[in-house]
Amino acid sequence: MEKLYGYPHTPLHWDDIDHVVFDIGNVLLSFDPRRMLKSLFPGQDALQDFLLHKVFLSPCWVMLDRSVLTREEIVSRMAAGDEAHLQDIHRAVFDWVDLLLEIPEGVAAMKACREHGKKTYLLTNYNKDAFLETQEKFPFLSQVDGLLVSGREHILKPSLEIYDRLTRRYDLNPARTLFIDDSAGNIEGALAYGWNGFCYQHPGSLNALIEHSI
Repeated sequence: MEKLYGYPHTPLHWDDIDHVVFDIGNVLLSFDPRRMLKSLFPGQDALQDFLLHKVFLSPCWVMLDRSVLTREEIVSRMAAGDEAHLQDIHRAVFDWVDLLLEIPEGVAAMKACREHGKKTYLLTNYNKDAFLETQEKFPFLSQVDGLLVSGREHILKPSLEIYDRLTRRYDLNPARTLFIDDSAGNIEGALAYGWNGFCYQHPGSLNALIEHSI
């Protein structure tokens, strides 16, 4: 039976796990739209709030992650004829990758898994073009045994299909697969498919999981 690991849930025993699948946003890299907008548009609080809702909280963001349209087309949809904000929206959509920061705890966890003989994978909701830019900026994202990017597959977590596709592509044993994600909904999807899960939402919790398991 699938397990939700981490206190107050089941303690992890590494002998039960062969494959560890990592989300990227807020597990390996800090994705914080408010911080990003403050950096892109310093001192412009009203514009930052406008772009937070117009870009990052827009229904179009899901279309961006699925890559059903190009980024330029998504910008046009987000702007919806608002020429006054078109360039600002364009900048937010294209430049946020430059403001990503590594999360040392997550990167160290991935390294520890590899050092202890576990195969590592990435499963992420990510625009396909933005992912390539991110991968170039952070080479450790290429140092995995496999990956699945929503923008390349045109499906999103927590659809059961996306977990199934990664499982079949890399011949994973679901019962011996651990998924680490910051979204409870995505973890629930993984558990429903038959993977094990760890929901990483509190700094230090992933360190504790790794340190107490190895």
